[in-house]
Amino acid sequence: RMLLEVKKGKLINLVSAATRSHWEDELIPVRITIMKGILGYRVFLIHKDDQLKFKTLETLSDLKNLYAGLGTRWSITKTFKENGFNITTHLNYELLFKMLANKRFDYFPRGINEIFDEYEARKKICPELKIEETKALYLPLPIYFFVSPKNPKLAERIESGLIQMLEDGSFDEFFLKNYQTIIEKSGLNNRKIFMIENNTLSSKTPLNQKRLWWRLDNKLEN
Repeated sequence: RMLLEVKKGKLINLVSAATRSHWEDELIPVRITIMKGILGYRVFLIHKDDQLKFKTLETLSDLKNLYAGLGTRWSITKTFKENGFNITTHLNYELLFKMLANKRFDYFPRGINEIFDEYEARKKICPELKIEETKALYLPLPIYFFVSPKNPKLAERIESGLIQMLEDGSFDEFFLKNYQTIIEKSGLNNRKIFMIENNTLSSKTPLNQKRLWWRLDNKLEN
């Protein structure tokens, strides 16, 4: 529905979202990763009984043998399937937390910018849940501004403004102001981080433009 509304350009002409290939085809993507890709760093919500199971997990294959909970229509769900993960899906986002509490799957991979607020908001109604302490997963996952094809001048102005911010340093300043605390809280330096490919990305994804991404390259494991 969001895609259709932005495409029409009447009620909504701009949205920020994790990229999807058909969105890039039907809307105007501003290919500057507005959160520097941190949504791709995934830490897991798990059942509190299962911490030892994840602590002793050693390889990506071990992780794939477990079941991840994901939204049926999420952009990353296809990526998990293509990388050979066992997954359990549901259309209802809220039900995924309850399903995890009832051990319907093993872990709920959430972006480091999402997981802490989500956990705090639900720890009383789902006291069985906890944030896993030792592992993480990384996949390239940019968030872009998408603009209605009815308004190309708006896309040009947004891109121009973001490039100016990158060049004068205010982009990184804004990023650190909003996300440095979250990055530190996630403890990625103390986690084993598995890396997977995201083959759903467009060939135009600016993966080689280092200034657009926040990375922990020395920690990533295939």
